[in-house]
Amino acid sequence: MRKVRQREIRRPVEAALWGIAAGRCEFNGCNRPLWKSPVTQETVNVAEKAHIYAFSPHGPRGNAEIDPHQLNQPENLMLVCHDCHRTIDKTLKDGGRYPPELLVAWKREHEQRIALAGAIAPDKRSQVLLYGANIGEHSSPLRFADAAGAMFPVRYPAQDRAIELGA
Repeated sequence: MRKVRQREIRRPVEAALWGIAAGRCEFNGCNRPLWKSPVTQETVNVAEKAHIYAFSPHGPRGNAEIDPHQLNQPENLMLVCHDCHRTIDKTLKDGGRYPPELLVAWKREHEQRIALAGAIAPDKRSQVLLYGANIGEHSSPLRFADAAGAMFPVRYPAQDRAIELGA
């Protein structure tokens, strides 16, 4: 039987996982910040480390497809929130709705997006200015998130809100 010496994930591996995930849940569509409480907004670590291939051969998705020494490496781990970890692991041994290939793809997409956003040079900071005016009974649907998203990957917002002007 293949054995791994310890279940504990080493600190350098955990630090690497936090860095490549930018402290956000890697479950597709979640992206929740894992450094603060979603309720109180207090700074607190709410992250969990989910195995893509299970630590145990009998866990979700098993581990027959991976070298035992790779089980606790960043390539086999996802940084996730509690809710998403439970969702991923509440499956059949074969992975059910969340097979390893899907989780690997989600992890890769998340980490590529983080790398792209993090590669924007510091001097590419820009103010988001929203100017809206009503036309008859209709208002202009301006949103900070839309404007900020349109700036990427060349520029990024200088603040987490827009300067709003109106007529």
